[in-house]
Amino acid sequence: MEQQLAALLLMADGKSKDALEFMTQAAAAEDRTPYEFGPPVPPKPARELLGEILLSLGRADLARVQFELSLLRAPKRALSLLGLARSFEQSGDTAAALATYTELNTIWSKADPEILKALQGSMRRP
Repeated sequence: MEQQLAALLLMADGKSKDALEFMTQAAAAEDRTPYEFGPPVPPKPARELLGEILLSLGRADLARVQFELSLLRAPKRALSLLGLARSFEQSGDTAAALATYTELNTIWSKADPEILKALQGSMRRP
């Protein structure tokens, strides 16, 4: 979690290269940690956060890989799927983006109405 926080602080300071280095280390450490059921610790998986940082830097293809790796560890995790959809959208793969947004809609259709409304507001569609 310390490396993730450090990476976020570095991003806020405009030091993306250093932030990516911290996140790459955090993701590698998380990969070596056994996965247990229940809420993730830390709450934001390292590969998901790394994907979000890469996406914010316009590196959609690298972000996609991180979201896919995150989903291997936590299948159907909504925020990893959302990041994956956005990475497809940013790279111009509208068919894959639409398929992923559709999968999210299917998952979110069973959410409480007020949660569903908030989540759908955060989705950008291709």
